[in-house]
Amino acid sequence: MRFVSTGGDAAPADLRTALFQGLAPDGGLYLPESLVPLSSTDIASLRGASLEHAAVVIGRHLLGDQLDDENLRELFAEALDFPIPVVALEEGVYILELFHGPTAAFKDIAARVLHQMGNVCDLGVSTTPDDPDRKTITHASSLHTEIQVEFIRMGSDMDILEFFGFHFYP
Repeated sequence: MRFVSTGGDAAPADLRTALFQGLAPDGGLYLPESLVPLSSTDIASLRGASLEHAAVVIGRHLLGDQLDDENLRELFAEALDFPIPVVALEEGVYILELFHGPTAAFKDIAARVLHQMGNVCDLGVSTTPDDPDRKTITHASSLHTEIQVEFIRMGSDMDILEFFGFHFYP
């Protein structure tokens, strides 16, 4: 699986490069080069499946050969260790509640999955040559700094460099 930039002027990247760079060199966001629909077999396997199984099937589909099933299982078991229930609103109408994570925000899912992808892909950046296991996460936010607290809780070998007050829209 390769990832391309929404900016259209960057070379395709593998998963590790896309995660490490964050933004593509042309300022665009990385996304999978192609999004093929799930097969009917994969869709059928999701009915009544556990969250872990569904995450691995979809993760494998989106990431291709970038991570094997064992790494995907480990990644999702660590990242999604809180309830994500499907709740019936009425007959035949269901919602997925995404607010049961540590910061009670839907962003917990993406942030924790990205964090674990970084661990699996060994994306840590050494802050000093004397401490090669220490990682630094650079994060820009307007208000949502609670996610840094969660990153720190997930691994004490991390430093957070926070930029806030930036607005990237006109």
